[in-house]
Order: sequence, then structure tokens, then C-alpha cells
Amino acid sequence: MEPPTLTHPERLWVLLLLPLLWWLLQPLRPRVVLLTAHLRQWLLAQARLRRRPIRRHWPRLLLLLLAFCAGVLAMAGPTSAGRTGAHRLMVLLDGSASMAAAAPDGSPFHKAVARLRRELARLPAAVEVQLLQGGRAPRQWRGRDTIIAAQLPAPAGTLPWSLPALAQALADPDTAVWTLTDGQHLADPPAGMVSTFGAPAADAAIVAVRLHDQWPLAQLQLEVDVVRTAPDGGATTGELTVEGAVAAVPPVPVNLPSGVLQTLPLVLTRAAAGGELRLRLSSSDDALPADDTFGCRLPPLPAPRIAVLAEAESGPAIHAAAAALAEELAGTVVEARAGEAAGLLLVEGGVAAVAPGKARALYFGTRDQNSAPPLAAANVAVIDWDRTDPLLAGLDLSELSVRTALRDALPPGKVLLWGQLPGGARQPLLVTVTGEQATSLHFAFRLQDSNLWLLPALPQLLHRALLAAHGQAPIRPDPGNLLDAGESDLRACATTEQGALPPFAAAGSSLAPWFLLAAMVALVLRGYVR
Repeated sequence: MEPPTLTHPERLWVLLLLPLLWWLLQPLRPRVVLLTAHLRQWLLAQARLRRRPIRRHWPRLLLLLLAFCAGVLAMAGPTSAGRTGAHRLMVLLDGSASMAAAAPDGSPFHKAVARLRRELARLPAAVEVQLLQGGRAPRQWRGRDTIIAAQLPAPAGTLPWSLPALAQALADPDTAVWTLTDGQHLADPPAGMVSTFGAPAADAAIVAVRLHDQWPLAQLQLEVDVVRTAPDGGATTGELTVEGAVAAVPPVPVNLPSGVLQTLPLVLTRAAAGGELRLRLSSSDDALPADDTFGCRLPPLPAPRIAVLAEAESGPAIHAAAAALAEELAGTVVEARAGEAAGLLLVEGGVAAVAPGKARALYFGTRDQNSAPPLAAANVAVIDWDRTDPLLAGLDLSELSVRTALRDALPPGKVLLWGQLPGGARQPLLVTVTGEQATSLHFAFRLQDSNLWLLPALPQLLHRALLAAHGQAPIRPDPGNLLDAGESDLRACATTEQGALPPFAAAGSSLAPWFLLAAMVALVLRGYVR
């Protein structure tokens, strides 16, 4: 308990006027002293009139002084003894996905929020309240009324911090810490008050998904890790369903023993248009639906057509390369036509509208129709290639020979292959140009003017060129789908006895009205004292 205090002790200087008040209340002395021979008659007359001699009246004087002192003390703002304790309340609310576990009387999160609002409504208004809610997106609120009225986000994700460590860091003599959780993350008890609202339950979850993309092929391989935990250690059955941007597959039955991590392989055929892919694990006694799904967005597949634009005297090399690519895509080889979509355009020789970085194309010895006719060079020796670029990394081009190549006909871009002219000059033989939506490859020679189409490196080079032309088109998983296995394990959840918050510091109440009342009583009594 804090001792009684004065809010304005500086006003007590008014008590220095007490000597002046004492002096003013002294009886007046006679101004004139007369000698008379009729003293006896004067005393008899005074007695008949019941007049007393002028003298000091102590009771009246003391009551007046008491009223004066009580009024001064009321003016100084006296307060009663206050209560010691914390001035701030820090609330740590577990907002992880496990708080949404289903229960007959409501999820732990709903029970925790209801208890929080009841306790905050009873807090003194002077207590400073702050709420930290953990989860996928941690949030913070300040102010008792703001927290009571706030729409707290639903639990999701995992806790970004350790509850015991955070409570220990925040606790101090002036701050009370209150932790509300389901008991899952309490290896060590946090500092301050702890309230848990969970209950052990069984849960089956998808904890990891590994995708092996065969882009640009339609095949997609998945490895799905599932686990189920149950307080009784028993087993149950469930099924894994696949929906969305893939060919229809029947549900996969799954045997779910408790505490055993299983990997389920899936081979799917992607839809050409792409879209959302959804996996869902279901079981009979699942308490936490938040960890039962996985989702990702699949990009559209490239058109399964390889377009060829070749001059009349082109040999079979360009058509053989197109056929190899079409076979990989399970597509067809078509002639290049305006307005027809194709996964890749192969252009051999001649003059064409070259669009560097804008068209998904491979140009072999093709001259741009807007440029001057370039010179041709014979017997170009291949001297080096970029072994670090993804297009050529690991490929062996040491046996590549070029009979004829165009000089100064390639657009500006990244040079991947260099040759040497008979005169010793260095000549780019392969340039790649990357634009915003496409990548094009420009060769200074025709396939039929080299032995590239006979080398083992050509199929891999064509495959990589197709990938580069479209950009890898990565699969985009939904980051909110998966939880770690520990978050899905509800066996450690528990409910504890719900205690009361510690007492908080409270200021004493004002005693000024009582002192004013005492002053008034003293003045009233003075009027009755004779």
C-alpha cells in the first residue's frame, strides 16, 4: 500500500496565515479608561442585561481555527492510500494455426479471446494495455478499449517467437505479462500469468510437398509428406484428393498410424491452360482443417506445336530438329503462319522479320529483312563457348565445325559461341537476346552448313532453348498452406485453471470532500457555542 499523499502540497503555505488569524480573533481592549464612583450601579446594570465582560472564548476560537485548517488541507488535494502493483499489462496471444482446432465448446482461440475481453473490461482505465498476437502475420494493438473492440485475425501459420522467451524478456516490476495459448508451445512455463485453452486431439496433416516439374512437358511428379498424431496412439484411414489444373485422378487411400511420417508419390498430367492445383487430406477424426490442404498455381504449358520457316533450298536438318522437339512435347511440326500459336519457331536461312527478344524463336543463318545483306565467311573455326551460361553449361561443342557463316548479321545480345575467320578475326556465332516475355537465339550459320545437327549436344540445346524461350514459368505455391509437423501435433495441448490477473497499481481516492465537510461542521458548531 502507498501512504496517503497530497496532490498539491505547495498550497499548504496558506497555513502561514494562522498567526494572523489568531491575532485578528483576540478581544479588543477598551479605548478609553474612565474612573467613576458608580462602579456598583454599573455592575448591577450589566448583570441585569446579562452581559459578560469581554474575554477570549476558547471553544469558538478553536472551532474556527479547525475549520480554517480543514479548508486549507482540502485545497491541497489530499488522497487516500493507493495500491501498489504493475502499471502496464502485456498480453501475448497465441495466434498460430493450432489455436483453431475444433472442439465441442469452441476453438481455443475463441475461448481465449472471450476470456481476454472479460478481463480487460474489469481492468482500471489507468492501466496501459498492449496485445501481441503471433501467427502468420503478427499484429499489435494498444489500449484497453481498442483491444476489446478489435476484430482479431483468425489463427494461421506458426508462432514467430518463443512464448516463454518473449514473456521473460517483457516481464519487469512495472509490467504484468499474461500469456494465452493452447499449451502446445510451453516447454518451459512463461513468466507471469498463463492461461491455456486447448485439449489433446487427433490431427492429420500435409507437412511437405516436393514438386518435380518436367516443364515444358505435361507431366508433374509430386512427393507428399503426411503425418497423423493422436493422443491414444491409434490408427485410422483417410484419403488424399487432387483437384484443379490436372487430369482427373481418383482419391488415394491412406493408412494413417499415429506419429508416422509417410511420403505419397503422385504422377499428374497438367492441364494445358494451367490454373490452381489443390491437394486435400481427409481423415475421420481430424481436429485441425488448416493443415489439410496444399495449393499452388501451375502456369500454362507452351503450345505443343513447333513451327518451321525455312528457305526452299534448306536441307533436312531443320526439320529433324523440329521433329525432335515436337516429340518431346508430344506435339506436331507445323509450317509458320501468321496468327497461329506455336511453342517455338525455328527459322532456317533466308530473309525474315527478325524480332530479337520478342519472338520465341531460333534463327539459323537468317538475315533481318530490314538490314543490308551481310557478307559470308567460309570455314569458320569454333574457338570457344560460354561454359557458364545455362544454355551451354555441360555441353561439348569441341567437335562443332561451320562451313559457312554470316558476318556481322547477329543482333546485339549476349554472345555464347565464338568462331575465328580465316583471316584471324573473331566472329560471334551464337547470340541470345532476352526480352520481357521471350528469349530468342540467333545463330550465324544454317544447320545444314554445320555439323551441329549431328552432335549429341543438339537435343539438349534445343530443350534448353525451349525453356529459355518461355522462361521457366515457375510453379507458385501458396505460402499459407503448409505447417510444420510440430504445429500440427495437438497431443501437448491442455487446459489449466483460470486464475485472476495480479493486482494493478491504483491511485488513492480524493479526501478533499471530507475535509470540506469537516470545515463546515466546525463552523456550524461554532455558531451554537456561547
